[in-house]
Amino acid sequence: MLGSDTHNNAITTELAVSVALSAGPDGDTVPGWMDELLLPLTTLCEGPLWTSLLVKWVDLERQLAESLPVMQSKAYMLSATNRPAPIGIWIHDGRHWADLPIIGPGVIEDYSTSWWLWWKSLQPTWRAETLSRDFRGVGDYDWDELRKGTQNGFFVLILSLGLWLRGLQNKEEKGRWPCGDAISEVEWVLDQMIASGQLLSTSLGPAKRPLDDGSRGAPPSKRGRNKG
Repeated sequence: MLGSDTHNNAITTELAVSVALSAGPDGDTVPGWMDELLLPLTTLCEGPLWTSLLVKWVDLERQLAESLPVMQSKAYMLSATNRPAPIGIWIHDGRHWADLPIIGPGVIEDYSTSWWLWWKSLQPTWRAETLSRDFRGVGDYDWDELRKGTQNGFFVLILSLGLWLRGLQNKEEKGRWPCGDAISEVEWVLDQMIASGQLLSTSLGPAKRPLDDGSRGAPPSKRGRNKG
């Protein structure tokens, strides 16, 4: 049984790399800077949830590839406000894959609380508090704080989820806002950004109306977080 699981995981990883490296629907290839990141990311975690997230992230980076010269500026780096501390330490220490932080017991609660505060700070104003998915009455908006590519952009968010998911080691997570909810949130936003087809430039207009409606509550603030 263990041998079968190992074989299936190898197939999943191989498939993820294959999909990521293949050309997109418009013939777009993966940006060159992603070559050294794809394998360590695909092997960081296992399962279809993680693979699906990576494939959608690669699609976003393909869309942003034309703006790479612009995105090197600090204005297009993902904000670090409320970002979980282990991520910042890893970046400051040189981003060595062999020294990825371990998000294990005793760390996950603070990590998850910081992650949700960070995620909320990156949202458009209309959903920054509630993380609503209901677009009715929203009007014009954009995803400017999230629609950022390269190693300093959305990649950092993807890595943060991978570290969190890896730290769980297939154990059930306590608390109201677990990693699975975070992955679902990020994947949904990726869907909206990809569907909008926006290009990162100073001439961007308001985003198109996204894919679907729905609603959800907001994760707890640091002051009122769930201790369960």
